[in-house]
Amino acid sequence: MLIEFSVTNFLSFSEKQTLSMVADSSTELEATHTFLPTGKAKLPRLLPCVGIYGANAAGKSNLLLAMKVMRKIVLSSAKDSEVGEPIQGIHSHALFTNQPTEFEILFIVEGVRYQYGFAATRELITEEWLFAFPAGRSQQ
Repeated sequence: MLIEFSVTNFLSFSEKQTLSMVADSSTELEATHTFLPTGKAKLPRLLPCVGIYGANAAGKSNLLLAMKVMRKIVLSSAKDSEVGEPIQGIHSHALFTNQPTEFEILFIVEGVRYQYGFAATRELITEEWLFAFPAGRSQQ
């Protein structure tokens, strides 16, 4: 279950952009428009769906493309590429081509919250991390 997705230095995004499924603190529609995930740790109330809206060329498609690129890299980078081949889908912001693109996702599986991410250039994965929060505290 998705909590948040973030991307930095990708296409039109020079700074970190985050899509969050976390509900705000309003209690007005809490019972009908949010849900509380089950788990051992205290988890935030989440939204069952979100809408992405904005002006033309504001980055809506780029956010969805970033999610698609992250998924493709995670599912197939090791099995579909040879050593030395460029990483497909990595497109840094035009002003920051010398810096890696960073992807991060927060999600829940079987009641445990995880935080996974990586930074990559077209040539290699420069950094990767995974944190698990089985009882509310980070376990690396």
